[in-house]
Amino acid sequence: MLEGHVGAVTEDQREYLGIANKNILRLTNLIETLLDFARIESGKGLKLRFEPASLTEVVEDASMTLSQQVEEKRIILENHLDPETPLVLIDRNRIVEVFINLISNGIKFTSPGGKISIDSRGLTERRDYLKVVVSDTGVGISPEDLPNIFDRFYQGQRTESGIIMGTGLGLSITKEIIEGHQGSIHAESKLGSGASFIFTLPIFGIKSIYSLLLHPMLEEAERDNLSFSLIRVEFWDQRTRREVVLNQEYWKGVMYAIQKLVRSVDTVIPYQNNIVYIFSFNEHKMAKEIGERVQVKLTQGNYLPKGTDVQFKIYSYPIEARTKEEFLKGCRRLLKED
Repeated sequence: MLEGHVGAVTEDQREYLGIANKNILRLTNLIETLLDFARIESGKGLKLRFEPASLTEVVEDASMTLSQQVEEKRIILENHLDPETPLVLIDRNRIVEVFINLISNGIKFTSPGGKISIDSRGLTERRDYLKVVVSDTGVGISPEDLPNIFDRFYQGQRTESGIIMGTGLGLSITKEIIEGHQGSIHAESKLGSGASFIFTLPIFGIKSIYSLLLHPMLEEAERDNLSFSLIRVEFWDQRTRREVVLNQEYWKGVMYAIQKLVRSVDTVIPYQNNIVYIFSFNEHKMAKEIGERVQVKLTQGNYLPKGTDVQFKIYSYPIEARTKEEFLKGCRRLLKED
């Protein structure tokens, strides 16, 4: 109706439809959040789909979603993240949700003309996690509220007018999402001097692939009595017999084609534009069929430069490796080190 699909609307109608639309989105988000908590309490945890991603692009997505609110309140939103920041291994949609929650929190408690900024504090000591900070120039958080702000339904924070804002779920689900990435989050603030939320996200690499994908998927396979396979797909120049690094245009097409060939429960991870890892709940024979389908699709579908071969290797549990430990050790032959 707002877009005029059922006829012209007056300014008054547009205003009230806009209010209804915002509340529909708010209620939808609330329902989804409550469903997430129900899943967590049942022991299933959040369902995360990991992929390598640029954090600057994730922040841009969140900023675009909130652009109207930022503009209406005349708040300056600054993204100081370096575009050259290493890729992170994340559930992209969930981390967009994290930034939306934290930026929205800043909008609520920051006066018109204030500022919200997103920046990095570098890598953790082991250089496997990126430290990210979202700061605002708002009213801050009182010392008695600070230990409780991530608790569900906690509404200790107040605006400068003294009105309680929100449902008390945004920061709680944010904490669950960050911890689902094996990261951590905390807040720093002084009442009247703004607030900063500092959290960590895993850098994309072999270490994070092992901890966030291989270990949990292998445990799921063992728990549900399923087979599990790692399929490595790589690209070779027919003439020189050397590995081929694909440009971005070809790479996007390759990833699109492969995603269409696997099931939604399986995970596809691109690596350095020359290798694709497929983590699949299938035994060796079916994993081989997947590899063959990928091979045919890519070579016959004009997804690759001329003269490029597609090769694949498979490693399966429990056929080739009878224990989880043996399988994880054997995976190192197929996973390229950083």
